[in-house]
Amino acid sequence: LTSWFGLTVVNFKITEINLPSNNLVGNIPAELTSLQDLTRLNVAGNLLTGVPNFSSLPSIAQIALENNRLDFGDLEPNVAVPGITYIPQDTVSGYESVLRQVTESQTFTSGVGGTANT
Repeated sequence: LTSWFGLTVVNFKITEINLPSNNLVGNIPAELTSLQDLTRLNVAGNLLTGVPNFSSLPSIAQIALENNRLDFGDLEPNVAVPGITYIPQDTVSGYESVLRQVTESQTFTSGVGGTANT
């Protein structure tokens, strides 16, 4: 375990995970929330689309989540975590191009997860 890339281990406990820009895809496993001695998590610059709630980790001091593909629903449970950085994010979903005359009005809507983004 002590020789694994991106991990810092102290007294046989994982204290840091440092994997920025490693082409990680998908969700961060919820099992990471059981690492009670984790102080730093850096997974910035990947293609992550989901993250568990890290607010219960007593030792966490820094979480770097910026430049992934997370939306408000993923980030909202973690906003109170000390030292969290989460902006900017990459494109969350596809886009649509609409060509309109200047005299026409247009309403654009978009849906993202979360409860405090109205």
